[in-house]
Formats: sequence, C-alpha cells, structure tokens
Amino acid sequence: MQIYYLDDELILLEIFEETFSTKKIVITTFHDPSDFVSAVKSKPPQLLFIDYRLPRTNGDKLAQELKISVPIALVTGDINLKTSFKFDAIFEKPFKIREIQDFINSYL
Repeated sequence: MQIYYLDDELILLEIFEETFSTKKIVITTFHDPSDFVSAVKSKPPQLLFIDYRLPRTNGDKLAQELKISVPIALVTGDINLKTSFKFDAIFEKPFKIREIQDFINSYL
C-alpha cells in the first residue's frame, strides 16, 4: 500500500514515516503542496493524509482540487474547524498513533 502525507512540519513527516512504514506500507512524505499535487496526479496512492494549515493553501482546498477517489484524512491542530470537503477521517495533532494505525489498517 502506498500512502502520501503532506505537512509543513518536517518533524511530523519524519515521525509519521518512521511509525507507519512496514513491508506492506510505503510512506512518501511531502513538505511542499505543489510537489504533493504533482505526485498524486502522476502516481496516485491508495491513501492520503493532508495537514490543514499549509503554505499558500490549506488541506480543505487542496483536497477539493485533487479530484481523486482515494480515502483522504485531514490532520489538524484545530479539531473544531469547519471543512467543505468530506474527509474520510480527521485526526487532531498531536495525532494518536493507534487511531491512525486503525485507519490505515481498515484500508489494507
């Protein structure tokens, strides 16, 4: 399974990759929204995680622009924010490893 994660916090990208990578799960992380969009369009993954607050955009707008039919989870420090995109899951920062692992496992 290929998973992409976009976040502007480098330490969270490292933690995510180290925590959730396995023989069956390949995590590719992105710090730049345009690199993320290019990768999604050229080689769509099976699962996406997107941070809400990003440079020059936000996860809600980005998810709407992708027009891709894979599960998309939002990761945010503000769990009470209103989104217009219907995310498959919303995880609060700092994320709980067990919750994300359960979400990933539900798509394996």
